Amino acid sequence: MSKAILIVIFQLSLIFNMAITAQDEAKKLDAKVKEAVTYLQLNEEPTGMFLYGNELYLAIRDERNISKIDLTAETPVLEKVVDNLDTPIGLAIKDDILYFASYTENIIYSVDLKDKVKKPKAFLTDIEGPANIFIDGDNFYFIQQPINKISLTKLNSKPSITDIAKDYDFLKPTSIIKHKNYLYFIETYGSKVSRLDLEKPNAKVEVYLEGLKGPYLGSKYRDTLYIAELYGNQIVEVDLGSKSPKAKTLVEGLQGPFGVVRKDSALYIMEHFGKKILKFEL
Repeated sequence: MSKAILIVIFQLSLIFNMAITAQDEAKKLDAKVKEAVTYLQLNEEPTGMFLYGNELYLAIRDERNISKIDLTAETPVLEKVVDNLDTPIGLAIKDDILYFASYTENIIYSVDLKDKVKKPKAFLTDIEGPANIFIDGDNFYFIQQPINKISLTKLNSKPSITDIAKDYDFLKPTSIIKHKNYLYFIETYGSKVSRLDLEKPNAKVEVYLEGLKGPYLGSKYRDTLYIAELYGNQIVEVDLGSKSPKAKTLVEGLQGPFGVVRKDSALYIMEHFGKKILKFEL
């Protein structure tokens, strides 16, 4: 093969590689410019959210209610579920029973969603500043935020409260997530995620991920943890299967994101200061 032909082949190969590189850079640029869009504008600031099937439940503190959105509807509409509440914050639903925390009343209530008249009943009392709730089977975890405690009771027995990880000083825990045999705790003032191995006898809470910007509420989808960074005004994701977990930014430039959940290929973001629910297609 002549030298001239080799030069032509080399030049064509170079052009091809440059074209591939340009395509890759274009894809990266497209990914960067993707933005969350307003899914539903609210009148007041949302303070809690929970995804239950195709419905997104929202606690709206200043409107004193819990409402829901049907995510399958062509036009999203806010439908009131329970009204005349006092500072509703954390939400969780199991077997059509809605549990919500009333922060200033120091009570966690339950509501049967199948009832025509949805009247809240006191589920847990004698607690302090209940915030987020997490249910795993019969285990009912909740955060007592003013005293930085993670507490546990059982659903199918007479409520008896125990504190977990008593020897660990939580720094404003705001969210609880379970993945495999670990409980993960988001700590806003600690700017970190910590975790506890539930299968290891006498296990202690360990730091899992640090350096976050005011992480608030989080949720899990398969092996991915999504976190709303309140101070960073962004949404990040963390691969829970990684041996070296890192926070990857997905959405930036938000107005006080409080929480995030994933439904199929979209994230729904609770923007507290923006008074809206945003949608971000992955």
